[in-house]
Amino acid sequence: MIQKAIPNDYFIYYKEHPAMWMVYNPKKLGFRDKRFYQKLLSFKKVKIISSRISTFDLIDKSKAVATASASTGWEGVIRNKPVLTFGKPWYSKCNGVFEIESMQDLEN
Repeated sequence: MIQKAIPNDYFIYYKEHPAMWMVYNPKKLGFRDKRFYQKLLSFKKVKIISSRISTFDLIDKSKAVATASASTGWEGVIRNKPVLTFGKPWYSKCNGVFEIESMQDLEN
């Protein structure tokens, strides 16, 4: 949905939470199946970046933050970035937080 809504010269930078890598399974990368990352890479505007890169630096350089309901959204709120949530985090009623349930929500 995000890829369809952003301008052509924008990119989506996907950063996995470091805890996702803490499980060893030869068929998976951390908790996720390898196909999950292959699917992400199939989107032209998505770039997967290292979980070692500072979340704060990424937020500071971003136009917005998108998350299901993670603390990254709160970090966006306190850094005055628009936050798109695809879940119902505790901070969802803060200024600048937009709950996304449909493509129409995202376009708005």
